[in-house]
Amino acid sequence: MINILSVANQQAAYLAKKLNKIVRDKDHTEPFKFNNRGSLAYIGNWKAIYDRSAVDKDGPMSKETGRTAWLIWRSAYFTMTLSMRNKILVPFYWFLNCSYLFLFKDLF
Repeated sequence: MINILSVANQQAAYLAKKLNKIVRDKDHTEPFKFNNRGSLAYIGNWKAIYDRSAVDKDGPMSKETGRTAWLIWRSAYFTMTLSMRNKILVPFYWFLNCSYLFLFKDLF
């Protein structure tokens, strides 16, 4: 199953490049081609699901679940963070969240 957001994101980048070529009077005949990068979903409680089987059938990480997939999800989320402010704040908030859970876990 294709993630709709991935398709829309790649189409937006394609359209931006194509419009820039039109404005600069350059050749713009290359058609849109979707590049499936797999699916990644956070399911809670430090667990996630990573499925890349549609892209790489027998590769070394075609499907992952649990904490390994959670670490992949965290790193993917962090690398897609755009501003420097968020690159500092996101790990800081993650740290605060983890420390809060460990310090006050008796209350939950």
